[in-house]
Amino acid sequence: MMTSGKLITILITALIITSCGKEEKPLTPKQIRQRADSIYKNNLKKMQQQAKEDYEKRLPIELKPKVDSILQRKMEAAPIPVFPEDNTGVDDTI
Repeated sequence: MMTSGKLITILITALIITSCGKEEKPLTPKQIRQRADSIYKNNLKKMQQQAKEDYEKRLPIELKPKVDSILQRKMEAAPIPVFPEDNTGVDDTI
């Protein structure tokens, strides 16, 4: 007599073998586009919402250090170097 484990294994094997014999009708390019567009539209709203949430969460965290860094660099800016040859031909005294 078969145990329940062997019976389940045989049933699963039979299901796998019978399911492998089925061939699905290939999709037309139009059907493929329709499915792809449907998936895209469903995921687009979710991705836009997630991107908006990430943006709102990250903006204050990332913007403040960058602004502070820029302002600090402006305060520490050295004077612009002046080279004598820069004024060649600009002198009024000849």
